[in-house]
Amino acid sequence: MPPSTAPEDLKFDVAAPPGWTFSPGDTIIGNVVRHAPIVAPDAIVTLGLIGRLRVRISEQEGPGTYSQHKYTHYRSEWNLINHKLDVISRGPLHLAEGSDESLSWPFSIDIPTEPIDTVTQNRIQKASFLPLNKDDPACHVLPGSFISAGKSTIGSCEAYVEYFLKSELRYIRSGSAEAHTVTWPVTVRYPVEEADLFSLQVSRTQGKIQSQRLLPGMENKSLSLKQKTLKAFGSSSVPEFHYQVEFTFPHVLQLDHPSPIPITLNVVPQRDKISTNVKEVTPDVHIHELKILLWRRTSARAPTYDKENVRGDTILSSMDFKLETAFRDIQTPLVISIGKGNEPIDLGSIFQLFLHPNGLTSGKKRYLSRASVYPTFTSWSIRHTHTLEWKVSLTIAGEFQTVGASNVPLRIIGAA
Repeated sequence: MPPSTAPEDLKFDVAAPPGWTFSPGDTIIGNVVRHAPIVAPDAIVTLGLIGRLRVRISEQEGPGTYSQHKYTHYRSEWNLINHKLDVISRGPLHLAEGSDESLSWPFSIDIPTEPIDTVTQNRIQKASFLPLNKDDPACHVLPGSFISAGKSTIGSCEAYVEYFLKSELRYIRSGSAEAHTVTWPVTVRYPVEEADLFSLQVSRTQGKIQSQRLLPGMENKSLSLKQKTLKAFGSSSVPEFHYQVEFTFPHVLQLDHPSPIPITLNVVPQRDKISTNVKEVTPDVHIHELKILLWRRTSARAPTYDKENVRGDTILSSMDFKLETAFRDIQTPLVISIGKGNEPIDLGSIFQLFLHPNGLTSGKKRYLSRASVYPTFTSWSIRHTHTLEWKVSLTIAGEFQTVGASNVPLRIIGAA
């Protein structure tokens, strides 16, 4: 968003509380205000709503610092809204020096319900994640506000979906043209999507314990040097216990949803792989910690200088669900009893996790994210996707292990 002039020269007074968000089709009302003195026989005040996708990719060419100009920059801008500024006032202006009064120009402006028809005009298909066909339903969706910036695959990248009001005051003073510009950021909500929030997926990973402590009566025994040596070398005489960890999580998460995120964890023995002498053993599994990372991937595209080719880049960041802290607050250890009919642990009920645009809450505790959590979306030059990574630390028969999985697919949708 371009910088504004000093607030006394021109500012917005919008009829909306701080932090308010708007939906496509909403009307923004308010006033453009000037407090600074002015005498002008003729002045023009214009107003418009700007909406655009903006990408800046900086590719590092080789060793060196940024100040040594070792970067090549690629830029892209897609206009989502007609950027024409309409005249809302024209005529003489007078506001005396020292006056407590102000000049004010009321306005009312509608947010369009979809992008303009010319959004794909003069574009090449490989510069877009969406088809350039106007008949495609995705081309009629106005994306919500978005920002992602930071180190990237090839250097650094900035990707924005930005909306803002822009007003200009232009007049002649002492024979010279004067101009003041003011902007006001507009946060546009993401479209409400239909999704089955109760559809769950199971991510599975395998684990193996090899220890004499699996034998009956050996659970709490200290191993001799010989036993430790046999165990260290993976001797076939040392029994093995194979298991599968099942992590259940939703396919889709909705921001600010009133129900806690359903998460379950289970450990299932793999009977066909377990050593014969411990096949009927049903050891308890002690769960020490569960770590969940939400991975956010922002992909961006911008044309090269010849306008015929495209440079792509990716920003990757993660948000920790902070369950380590929640585990420390648990009074009773989490134990899974392996055997017939063993039940998974309902972690969703225990931790009461809720996902918000600014982070997570677990019970009464709030864990803020350094970067906002945005819904999954795809627009022309920007695509934002999510995956999960999870790791569980556990003990079976006195043996500690950490197992997990990554790249678990996940879609996040906007608040209802």
